[in-house]
Amino acid sequence: MTQPPPVSTAAALLNAAAALAARTGSALALTVEQVCAEAGADAQAFSSQFKDIDEFRQALMWVGHDAVRGELIQAVTQQKPGLPRLQLALVSWCDANLARPWLRELAAVYGNTPPNPEKVRSRINGFALMLQLELEALGRSRAGTVAKLLVGITVEVAVAEYEARKPQPEMRQILLNFLEHT
Repeated sequence: MTQPPPVSTAAALLNAAAALAARTGSALALTVEQVCAEAGADAQAFSSQFKDIDEFRQALMWVGHDAVRGELIQAVTQQKPGLPRLQLALVSWCDANLARPWLRELAAVYGNTPPNPEKVRSRINGFALMLQLELEALGRSRAGTVAKLLVGITVEVAVAEYEARKPQPEMRQILLNFLEHT
């Protein structure tokens, strides 16, 4: 049986930090020592991979974004194209973000630090494009505009849920109503 490839030191540190942040609810409160202990590494291993804690936290933010995208893809992959799949995509995106308060915490601090704004915009545009293609397949007019509006509303719902630390059913329903009626 073939062994899986070894996890790089950087990946081990980032995975350890994601696990710690999930348990504690915060990524900003994590120390290098905590992350290294969780990863079974030492501070030298950390400093050989990241120039400082800020670079590490930004990399961790992208690990979180990748996990959200992965959960979204997993949720909708087996669904047939159509309105239920679009609804599932929007709700899954909100759920995946709500499950990671530490991601919103990092995005609030590092989201506007270059080159992150461009990367965030690229991710959001990717989500909007996915929605646009689904809307076009449904024959919706103005699919590109509607998709951008849906993403904007979805981001606002996710921020409100982060702040409340729980789902906001009324906001989610308004989001889904907008999807259904535009």
